[in-house]
Amino acid sequence: MPRLNACLFLVLFFLPFVISDDSKCSSHKTYVTSFTEGKIDSLVYAEPDYKVVFALLQSGDLYRSEDGARTFSKVTGIPGTDELFKTPDPKKFYLLAEDGHIYVSTDTGKTFVLRDSTKLFSSPVVHPTNADWILAGSPPCLSSFFCQTTLYVSTDFAQSWKEVKKFVNEPWSWGDAGKYGIPAENVHLMYRESETATSYTYGQSRNLGQKIDYTIPNAIALLHSDMFFFVAQSVAEKLTLYSGPSNSSSLKPCLFPESLPQDRYSILDTSAGSTFINVEHGGSGDRAWGHTYVADSFANPSFTLSLKYNRRQGGKVDFARVKGVQGVYIANQFSGVVGSSVAHDTPLQTYITFNNGGKWVRLAKPKGVDCKDCTGLNLVGRSNRRNIPSFYTTSKAVGLIIASGNVLKTLRDTTPNDLDTYFSRDAGLSWEKIKDGAHHYQFLDHGGIIALVDFVNPTKQYTYSFNEGLNWYDCPINGLDNAIQVTSLSYPPQATHLSFHMIGERSDKTGSTPKGCLVTVDFSDLHSKVCDPVNDYETFSPHDNNKCLLGAKTAYRRRKREKECFNNDAIENNTAIESCPCTNEDWECDLCYQETVDGKCQKIDSPQCRSTETSVADTPPATCNDKYPVRKGYRLVSGTRCNPLADGAVNKYEMKQCPGTGGSSSAAKIGISITVIVILVALVGGFFYRRKTNENFRERTDDYWDRFTGIFRSREGASGYSIAGGRGGEPQDLDDDDYNDKLLSADSGYRNANGNGEKDDFI
Repeated sequence: MPRLNACLFLVLFFLPFVISDDSKCSSHKTYVTSFTEGKIDSLVYAEPDYKVVFALLQSGDLYRSEDGARTFSKVTGIPGTDELFKTPDPKKFYLLAEDGHIYVSTDTGKTFVLRDSTKLFSSPVVHPTNADWILAGSPPCLSSFFCQTTLYVSTDFAQSWKEVKKFVNEPWSWGDAGKYGIPAENVHLMYRESETATSYTYGQSRNLGQKIDYTIPNAIALLHSDMFFFVAQSVAEKLTLYSGPSNSSSLKPCLFPESLPQDRYSILDTSAGSTFINVEHGGSGDRAWGHTYVADSFANPSFTLSLKYNRRQGGKVDFARVKGVQGVYIANQFSGVVGSSVAHDTPLQTYITFNNGGKWVRLAKPKGVDCKDCTGLNLVGRSNRRNIPSFYTTSKAVGLIIASGNVLKTLRDTTPNDLDTYFSRDAGLSWEKIKDGAHHYQFLDHGGIIALVDFVNPTKQYTYSFNEGLNWYDCPINGLDNAIQVTSLSYPPQATHLSFHMIGERSDKTGSTPKGCLVTVDFSDLHSKVCDPVNDYETFSPHDNNKCLLGAKTAYRRRKREKECFNNDAIENNTAIESCPCTNEDWECDLCYQETVDGKCQKIDSPQCRSTETSVADTPPATCNDKYPVRKGYRLVSGTRCNPLADGAVNKYEMKQCPGTGGSSSAAKIGISITVIVILVALVGGFFYRRKTNENFRERTDDYWDRFTGIFRSREGASGYSIAGGRGGEPQDLDDDDYNDKLLSADSGYRNANGNGEKDDFI
């Protein structure tokens, strides 16, 4: 049996910035485990308390810990592990072995047993609400596009299998089956009508494939994201993207204003009711940019241009939402592009938006950084080919951002040695340099602890701060004869968790084969108390002087920097203060309109726009007393809660006289009615936003949500379903910190949707 070394030792003090408090390092417990079989592929955390942790090695060996990754023992009785799957039941697990067999566990992974020895499977997908239900293909798909597998379903924990459909291609999905009133038997798949057919059809079935209820021909990809789904279709080498919410009975084609070919799609964000999609336009090969578009409604997926020449490479896009704060996004853009060609010397720079993509500005210059001719801070994005950690945020640490970057003219041709580590604690409004060089980074305890580990060089230490960067402590990992080359950091998906894990490799001596190495750092003894909810917290706004952001003044609650205490998990993160009158920043150009140099929206003259009606129908409402609004050329930015009829508000809707009215007698009534509607819309939007960003609120309102969505489904006469690309299958927080975006790509070829955590292009 391979040797497993585990040693426990206390971390001693190392002086970083003339700080001489030994307790800031010596209070941490550090645990080191070496795996002689090789490198670590991934960690899997078992619910509910995440004490059980699995380490899956690249060799196929599987190890299990019962004490939060402090010590491990090897799981025996399986030929080699390809992937491990959690289920809605924390005690039940599925394991796909390297030979294609499926094993199951009912004791949280202590033991696994083989179910069906007659079939070999690929790409299992666990039901989101029923641990005993699972989809899988058999025999395994070995080709790319012309897959010959048959999709099977088991409803008895892999004991027996029933055929769903033949000639199915990956991916397949349960979508939101069993949620929001959607039938538990709901399945999404792509299939060929016969063995000789040359194209695939996307189908939805609500009875495990016995009947296909809705289809899209010539489908080449599908993706599920945030209760919505997307299907890419290719006809005569022309791509069309369809989308819809999970409670709709059909999908609608997405409308883009540009008359450029659509080569690939990347679904960047579907939170807070809006959708950001990056489209790679025209040309052969993998372009280094795409245009990013935004839509304010899935019911009417009409997209407007948000950001041109957004950096993309290798299926990844430099675009990220600042989680926990509404409407703030960061992206990298090629600046000053002439025509459609990006020259080698075109600067690649970082921009930020505070109003949901309506307006983008350069990232501010970091405080205290002395540089000549620097126009702002540039941050490394996901598309970099060196796997440098990109900008990192989490809804569990509101307003905090950490990233690797520089203050040069451009990010292009940047190496890790050219970068330093930067930090913002106000959602990207201001920045400061915190460490020389590029680093791995992680937030713990709602951001009450920030951990850094060297990205470039093997290391024997880690750096942390407990006061959001006021002080940083370099703490050595004692007892290591050789430094660890850290490849990534990981931590349990719990807001107040107090430990993190360094995943890497090290050699016992020069020239020896590197071993997998896992270092667990436990901060549970760092403080002696939990924060007082009254005296230890403050509010902040991601705008100067608490200005309006997306039509409202919103304050976010955070622990005061200097307080030495652990965060309380029950602390609410944000509170909306008041609605604001609409300003120019709350408006954007409508579909098929673009902004001119003088700030006006001018109609785009393109074949798509000439054939598309871009205005809201010029039809008065059924009850019309005075005037009614008509949207022509402008629309409110998605997510804004502003009031266009408030005193001093900017209102770019065209107000038309109701038929048969004089215009003045009912002005007050119509104004009051529209104001009431705006307030109701703001309240509903606030409800959806709270459900999205606050887990406690979401749990308290689940029953009401099911009733609410059930009303709409019953009116439609059919349930709607979401689509999911990938193999994960496990129930996941849609705001999971491992996922900054859900990227979807389509081209004339085919790539499987990637749902394994590194969401690249859709196909």
